[in-house]
Amino acid sequence: MQKLLVVVPALLSACVAPTVRMASDSVVPIAQGSITGGNSALGGQASFEELGVEDVDRVGSAPRIEIQGMAGTLSLGYMPGSYAGDGMLDADLQIGGEIFSQSTGVHTEMGADFLTARWTATVVDTDPVTLGLGVGLCGLDLEMRVEELDGSGVGEFDELIPLPMGVVRIEGDLGDFGFEASYGFFDAAVGDGERRLRDLDTRLCMGIENTDAVLVIGYRSVRVDGTHDGGAESTVIDVAFGGPYLGLSFGF
Repeated sequence: MQKLLVVVPALLSACVAPTVRMASDSVVPIAQGSITGGNSALGGQASFEELGVEDVDRVGSAPRIEIQGMAGTLSLGYMPGSYAGDGMLDADLQIGGEIFSQSTGVHTEMGADFLTARWTATVVDTDPVTLGLGVGLCGLDLEMRVEELDGSGVGEFDELIPLPMGVVRIEGDLGDFGFEASYGFFDAAVGDGERRLRDLDTRLCMGIENTDAVLVIGYRSVRVDGTHDGGAESTVIDVAFGGPYLGLSFGF
């Protein structure tokens, strides 16, 4: 997350006489995927289904801010995810020094928080569609607490994964509605492994009469997969978070 905070002031300085829109979205980030480890913090493999947190949907509040200036558009967003459920392991799993045997019933609590920063500059400006290209950062803070259902063992895991990304942004009007779509991507070989990121955010917007408020209906999907930390001490993840959201946007 620190890398993201270093870049934000530099991006803000690129916006001259900006207009600002702030929003709060109610999002349902459904979790899917698996995680594999070969180090002291995580050993073995487990899917979210085995851990009991796949498709456990909880509504959360996701704030965002968008700053538009002559040099481009800066979008900052935060999407938290919180999950809890019971499952049964298909194989041995080690988390934080605690070993859970195959066929063990476990209770899992998981947090997955995304912080994103995107900056785009307009390259095509036509009616009714505007196209922008740029760069960004996406940080995933993935935390897990796994406990045997009989309470005999507890393990914890915390992984922070910051990734850069290229960004494509499309926006325009459809009659009384406005639409926005942002796609962030990263794909590279790092050491002995690969890292990939796909971040899609689509929004349909409708102004509320006699106000500066805008009603927003959207869908967010973030997928991160690949090897992190490198070498023998690696963590391999293949995770996806996303779902629909409803929000309000205000400008000044």
